[in-house]
Amino acid sequence: MSHTIQFLQEARRRGLHIAPRGSNGLWVWPRSLMTNDLAAELRAHKRELITWLKGQHLLKQTLAGEFEGATARQRRTVRAKLAKLHSPLVRRALENLT
Repeated sequence: MSHTIQFLQEARRRGLHIAPRGSNGLWVWPRSLMTNDLAAELRAHKRELITWLKGQHLLKQTLAGEFEGATARQRRTVRAKLAKLHSPLVRRALENLT
């Protein structure tokens, strides 16, 4: 995942914003800042980027307490997805799910 993080940092440094769009897409803006090299790298690592971005969103939701009142099955699903993330905030997010 370190390559994914490095790519996102470089894209942000250049002024690009990248977010998941639907189940298999990415939304990149402003398009005018996208170079051919960045577009090629984005296509090559699209799946990893989507996974990482969705994981970060889930982490933020969990830390914000958005899963309070969730069923045991929903909490298990969230825990399994969070366990795949490499972030120091995961432990705190998992504590929020108890």
